Amino acid sequence: DHAKIILGKTMFDEAEIKPPKAATRRSILFMSRFEKRKGCLELLEAFALLAPRFPDLDLIMAGDGPEAHLLNAKVAQHGLLSRVFLPGYVSGDAKADFLATSTIFALPTTHQEGMPIALLEAMAAGKPILTTKAGGIPRLIQEPENGLFLEDVSPEAIAEGLRRLLNDFQLCRAMSQRNASDARAYAAPNVVAEIEDAYRAIRGGA
Repeated sequence: DHAKIILGKTMFDEAEIKPPKAATRRSILFMSRFEKRKGCLELLEAFALLAPRFPDLDLIMAGDGPEAHLLNAKVAQHGLLSRVFLPGYVSGDAKADFLATSTIFALPTTHQEGMPIALLEAMAAGKPILTTKAGGIPRLIQEPENGLFLEDVSPEAIAEGLRRLLNDFQLCRAMSQRNASDARAYAAPNVVAEIEDAYRAIRGGA
């Protein structure tokens, strides 16, 4: 009976989000597991394509996983040790600082995601998003209101999506404002209140 099924939401902790903060250099932030299906290798190759045209741009890849050694090797291979940072798994203030100071959040995943908390946190921090339509992501992200979708997870396609965002300040500002607003619906107190309302409705109808 579909009438008895209630779809819940993933939630994020507002306490882990800081207001956007100006930085001396622009940066792309990836924050997820280093797995092939997460698009981390393609993102690094995309950055290598962009780096010569955007000398003020860095790439931050926060996380861990089986592709970590290969990522480190490719950073060195491309001569990008001064512009690509792999701080490992981050949480707390370190994660909040990366979210606050980054320019764009990129998650070029082909994994059948549910609703990635990292995307919610990036939205709450007011970041423009570059991602895919994998799994439940289209329920969270709309184009162009919240971000851009990749139809092809290749270095060239990712580089083009990033280039579009980096060159369009007005588009990014609109996404930033919309994302900070839309993310409030997924803040833990609001989601908990919805769960409590659902339980009360169930008890009332028992």
